[in-house]
Amino acid sequence: MIKSIKGVSLRFFYRNKFIAISSIISVILSVSLIITLAIFSINAKQTLHNEVKKMYGNMDLSVGYNPEQNKIIDRVLLQRITDQPGIQSYSNVVLTHLNINHTYNDIYTVGVENDSLVKSKYHFHQDLSANEAMINKSLAAALKVRAGEKITIENETFKIKELLDNLDASGVAPDILLISRDDAKKFIAAETGKQIEATYILIKAKKSDNPIVLANEIRKVDQGLRIDLAEENVYLKTNLTSHQIFMTVLSVLMLFVSSLLIIANFEVFLYKYKNQFAIMRSLGATSKQMFNIVFIQSSLMVMVGAVLGFLLAFLSNQFIQNCIQKWFAIHVDTMDFHPKLALLLAFSCFVLIEIFMLIPAYRSSKVLPLKIMQENERNDFANSKFRKVIGYSMIIGGLFFILFGKLVVQGDTYQVFSFLFAGILITFGIFVLFPVYLAPFLHKLLPLIRSILGRTSFVSIKNVIPQVRKNTFVMLTISTLMIITIFGSTLMETIKKNQEQYLKNEYQTNIVVTSRLNYDSKLDPMEIKKQIVKLSGIKGASTVSTPTQLDLIKADNYYSFDYFLGDLKEMASQGLISKNIKFRKNQLIVSRNFAKKFKVKAGDTIRLGNFFEAEQKQKPIGKARIAAIVDKLPLSFDVMMDWSSKYRNQHTALDRVFISSDNEKHTLKQLEALKMKYPELEINSYQQSLKKANKMIDQRLYIFYAVIAIMVVCVMVGVFNTLINNIHSKRKEFAILRTLSINKRGVIIVIMTQVILYILIGIALGSLAGTALTYVISLIDTGSRLHFNFPFIGIIMAILIGMAIVVFVPFASKLAKVKISTELSLDNK
Repeated sequence: MIKSIKGVSLRFFYRNKFIAISSIISVILSVSLIITLAIFSINAKQTLHNEVKKMYGNMDLSVGYNPEQNKIIDRVLLQRITDQPGIQSYSNVVLTHLNINHTYNDIYTVGVENDSLVKSKYHFHQDLSANEAMINKSLAAALKVRAGEKITIENETFKIKELLDNLDASGVAPDILLISRDDAKKFIAAETGKQIEATYILIKAKKSDNPIVLANEIRKVDQGLRIDLAEENVYLKTNLTSHQIFMTVLSVLMLFVSSLLIIANFEVFLYKYKNQFAIMRSLGATSKQMFNIVFIQSSLMVMVGAVLGFLLAFLSNQFIQNCIQKWFAIHVDTMDFHPKLALLLAFSCFVLIEIFMLIPAYRSSKVLPLKIMQENERNDFANSKFRKVIGYSMIIGGLFFILFGKLVVQGDTYQVFSFLFAGILITFGIFVLFPVYLAPFLHKLLPLIRSILGRTSFVSIKNVIPQVRKNTFVMLTISTLMIITIFGSTLMETIKKNQEQYLKNEYQTNIVVTSRLNYDSKLDPMEIKKQIVKLSGIKGASTVSTPTQLDLIKADNYYSFDYFLGDLKEMASQGLISKNIKFRKNQLIVSRNFAKKFKVKAGDTIRLGNFFEAEQKQKPIGKARIAAIVDKLPLSFDVMMDWSSKYRNQHTALDRVFISSDNEKHTLKQLEALKMKYPELEINSYQQSLKKANKMIDQRLYIFYAVIAIMVVCVMVGVFNTLINNIHSKRKEFAILRTLSINKRGVIIVIMTQVILYILIGIALGSLAGTALTYVISLIDTGSRLHFNFPFIGIIMAILIGMAIVVFVPFASKLAKVKISTELSLDNK
């Protein structure tokens, strides 16, 4: 006979093993999910900062002048800037453009020192001395030189010290030349006669100083200085904003999933101990004794769950990285586990769940036994009218914040959080209203279900309706998983598709060949085209010129614009421009933006002018007719003419060739051979650039998939545990149905109908709320089209339904084989 409070508490685990284990599992899953989310969030943000560090190195800000200001940083100004007390270190950089090997003009050149700050910015390792240089690998290939060999820069001989990696940029990677700062200063002095110390200064702020405050102090030296903060770069701002939105929404939803898992799985535990409370209170147990019993039980379960949840998160973190790299054959940046943070989160979860458990226990210990029994057997939600008011208020509040963000708020940050808050409000509003309308909705479906699925399914679903309160958390858990799936996969897919669209706009065709010399190119466009179309597998090739400037004359006023020459007939056959456009020599094809700006239309004849260097003035040079107005021209050009136009001048040169190929890999090999004949050509492939651009996106995408996979497993285990507990609590009902008319097969149908119904309702609700949330969040960037990842969403739905069938058909079959007399004698309490 058990006499102690501790003995009574521990006997609960002995007599209710399944309930105790399922409750511990819910804590394990919830703690693991929260830790995984926090680790994922920190590592995703760190990965983003690592990307920026690759771009900008260790610098916090750069200081200099815009080229059009015609100002230089001399010794006096350099001293005034670098004397600021908040500067930890700085590096002077000189920018210019130099000629290499008497062929490659205007190569972007950087004069650098040998400190760690500039090395982190431009990613070189060895020190540079006088008459030493570094160039990127693609330029070295064009020059046919290797490290250690010599090149000529502005008629001086330089030794190549190191080859730099090509910039993994979207589109065509630029060439770069690094030389010592002293050499760069010497070249600038010889050309301009100016003694320059730096074009701009890389600055690393002290850890104790805010870079923004430091930037404001430097600006006081000269208001005309251009100061760029690495953290204010457009790329970083955009990525940080999208990261913050994604992680904020994901955090709220993940915490909601964790809460639902705990509530759903502890529902049976709470139901069980409340009945036992009533019995023990009736036998004379005091409120303090009841509270101590629950305190011991809950503390033991939550402590074991929190420790195992921490271990599960740690093992998952290691397992995920290995699996991603193995399954997808990609390198993934290491996701650090951060054990201190994980322990803190595990302890916080322990405290919060413990409080969550003890509050209802404390309240029940103070209530009379009969009142406990009545409350425990409630099947409906109390205060449904109040829930309606709250739910509709949230949705209306969400709509208000959408209008507020669209019409009132000024500034990107406030608008972002306005739409973010609106999306969360609308989602929770739908969740609050869902239980209120679920039972009436199922009542209306009953006749249809009876006529389609039969009497057994009709009875099954009719029995579900009074159980709405008990199983709402199950459906909401599945719904939240679907929201995260839809929102996260859509955001990732949209970013990826937008990146692809940008590259398609850059490339137009699957291969683009460009000239490194630009305006200095002497290549004949027609000859290059002739050489390319001879290659096997070429479907078409069209050439485009460098931009040239003309003037549109209106009412004796001259308006400058850039035009491009191209092989219009071939471009039409490649689909780069419309095949329906009929044009003649010297006619123009203009963009709609150009037509709107200058108020011209198709068929108009416009007067053209140009600037004459000898006379130093603009003069009319002729007329041209507008053949067509199109929505968009390749590479966002505004005006195009054919190569045969009389407006082609001596400054016009080959810029690029658009190549359509049936066999891209084979064509690239042939073009490499052609490049041996024309070294100035640079070959770029759409697929290669897309692969580079998607490298980091794919890493995030696979990590997101891994997180979703963990969530799916956690949700399935949690939801299936809850459903099994609920089915166990209704075994007497199933036994009664078996005594009346339902056979063993009928029991399986009843159980499976209920289980599949819960999952389908959860999927439907989650799909609705997830789509609404995604569209609301997409209002932040109205220019971006949403791309839903339907295959991935479909896979998650199929897994939920498929695993339910795999788990519950054997479970229901086993339950249907138990003797009816045994089932009727069970105490479901």
